[in-house]
Amino acid sequence: MSTKLIVLGSFMAIIAFIFQIIPVLFSEAFIFVTVLSGIPIYISARKKPIIGLLTYIVAGILVVLLSVHEGFFFFFTNGIVGLSLGISNFYIEKSIVNGIIGGIILTISLSIMTFVFGINIFGKEFSFQVLVQLIILTIFSLFYCLIYNKFSNFVFNKINEKM
Repeated sequence: MSTKLIVLGSFMAIIAFIFQIIPVLFSEAFIFVTVLSGIPIYISARKKPIIGLLTYIVAGILVVLLSVHEGFFFFFTNGIVGLSLGISNFYIEKSIVNGIIGGIILTISLSIMTFVFGINIFGKEFSFQVLVQLIILTIFSLFYCLIYNKFSNFVFNKINEKM
């Protein structure tokens, strides 16, 4: 493993950490910024999957040290999206396939948060049946990951031009 990739992974872990803790340091009004915490994970994972995995773990641990709540959300939402899309883009060139893979992984992750840990992802409790909730989570996850994949690819390509 090259020193350049290790330094990149470390730098990306710090950036992901900063994006994820902004609501903790400033205000919950900045919660939307946490979405960007998956981009550094994506970049690391797309460069080399093992670096992406290590970046994901290190960033998550750093976030947990400051806020367990934000760390939990990082591991199960933003971080896992960046990791799954980055790794799938490393191996597969089809953007739609990568978005679907990321969407499936995000659906599983959100389902664990919702049905195992009882955390309402969308802020309020749905009184729908479990199947309806799964369908809603799946549709949301697929669209979200398809869009996130396009944006992440754009950022990755812009950064790659400069390197």
